[in-house]
Amino acid sequence: MAEEISPLDPGRWFDSLLDTELDPILRESFDPSTLPVQMILDCLGEPQRNYSAIHVTGTNGKGSVVAMTTAILDAAGCSTGSFTSPDLGSLRERIKVYLQEVEEDEFELELSTVATLVDQFSLPRPSKFEALVATALSIFSNNGVEVAVVEVGMGGELDATNVLDARVVVCTNIGSDHMAQLGGSREGIARAKSGIVHNESKVILGDVDEAFFDFFAKRTDEKVIRLGSEIIIESDLLAVGGRQISFRTSRSEFKEIFVPLSGSFQGKNVALATAAAEEYLERGVPSDLLQSVLLDLKIPGRMEIVAHSPLCILDVAHNYEAAGELGKSLRDSFGYETGWVVLYAATHKRDPKRFLEALGPSSIDRLISVDLGLKIQVDPYDVAGAASSLGILSSVAGDPGSALIAARERLIEGQIVLGTGSHYLVGGIRRLLLGFD
Repeated sequence: MAEEISPLDPGRWFDSLLDTELDPILRESFDPSTLPVQMILDCLGEPQRNYSAIHVTGTNGKGSVVAMTTAILDAAGCSTGSFTSPDLGSLRERIKVYLQEVEEDEFELELSTVATLVDQFSLPRPSKFEALVATALSIFSNNGVEVAVVEVGMGGELDATNVLDARVVVCTNIGSDHMAQLGGSREGIARAKSGIVHNESKVILGDVDEAFFDFFAKRTDEKVIRLGSEIIIESDLLAVGGRQISFRTSRSEFKEIFVPLSGSFQGKNVALATAAAEEYLERGVPSDLLQSVLLDLKIPGRMEIVAHSPLCILDVAHNYEAAGELGKSLRDSFGYETGWVVLYAATHKRDPKRFLEALGPSSIDRLISVDLGLKIQVDPYDVAGAASSLGILSSVAGDPGSALIAARERLIEGQIVLGTGSHYLVGGIRRLLLGFD
């Protein structure tokens, strides 16, 4: 007889749950629903109703928009919580209160409470992700946050985070990621993402096709604000150490704001985050406040420079749309004559050849396909084969550490080391180079 796992031991209980993020078979067969989280929250007294919420979906840019929106609201005097996924190596980094990662003792105590309720009331056993969502939403209430900024896990309507009745909804863009799970088409993806809009949600739309506009607009009685209409980016220029942008929202106008983040995509993210914060606050954000927030902002794994000799850049681009933006940003920032040594891993059946084509094969001097030892990973040898078919010199490394050693052994002066393709790879390299546990 298997040893019984006590629900009061949060670590062991959590490890016993289904992992729909890292197990490909479970991911394909899992029937998503908000019910497991809702039932846990009901037993906790519906803590998610004790604060307002800003709910962020989209194919790319969600994590950056969450980080920016939260920082703006904090600077405006709001007590904030935030939830993002996946992480770069620590579950607790997904949950922040007042911009700080939740303390280990607090996290374990609340996870233990969730475990105990599931056991005592014979609730449906949540997946790991569902347990994290319930834990985070309860922690926000315990800390008296005024507003939680929450990233969707996948899709929207059936995602575990959709127990929220969000005051503001943001959709950054509609790409083709997770098409198999979300209806088999970009239209299906748009419908799924629009499902987080509720009757009284104000909606902020980024790069969302006109054909999908009504999916969002028909779900709310409130206004819909769109990039390219109510939100206009008037200029977005490369600057030393980042970008300089001028834009306007429906409430404010911003001139020559310096964004100390690399990436041509960050200008749009700043504009969407600012609009989301303003719609929550129901007032404009002062330019000096926004500039101060951006100067202090750090977003790990988004064109992040983690070493200078050699120059090593990490970016969590994981689909071909993001790869295209990343490639353009690197060429804009470092020039076309700079070659890249790419450390890469693909997950969730994504097509590595399509990713590399979007990134720009002519810029890649060498590719090292990294074996992460994950079930969800595309076979590293298939990745290397895809690179070779594009004329890229390729090899396979058994882990992130071996990949870094291989990159440095043959590095030519002036080349950039780029780690990309997977949060799990970026997190692994980041811990090695920056010394995080």
